[in-house]
Amino acid sequence: MTDRSFSPPVARLTRAVSIDHTLSRIIGPKGEFARIRIAFAPRAHGDHIDFVDQSSSDTIPDEYRSGIEGAVRERLSAAAFASCPLVGAVVTLEGGAYHDVDSSHSAFVAAARGAVDKLALSDAIAWPPDDEPPASGKAALRA
Repeated sequence: MTDRSFSPPVARLTRAVSIDHTLSRIIGPKGEFARIRIAFAPRAHGDHIDFVDQSSSDTIPDEYRSGIEGAVRERLSAAAFASCPLVGAVVTLEGGAYHDVDSSHSAFVAAARGAVDKLALSDAIAWPPDDEPPASGKAALRA
């Protein structure tokens, strides 16, 4: 009889890492600006992702925070994270910065995605055996 159990490949953090990512660009007459400081740490037990918001409304307005969490969770999923999900992590939004005119929900979503992309390119990830992120996946993350 053949063992039919199958565990899909997953990536895990090997150590804690903090990322400070800024999105700053000009689109037409208006700019986009969002800065986030976010920490990723391995969980002692379990495969779920915990999101902890320790930022204040002085650094990131309340209306942008749900977008940050959603973008981080989406980016860590299998489809977006070099073809296998990151599991077993605590993600902590530590703070950031905004601009009264140039910051928006979409700017903070883009900044959150950029922070996760930096994580994927770091040495803090244990990829499944023989499943380093493919060169095409790394190139896509750098784009």
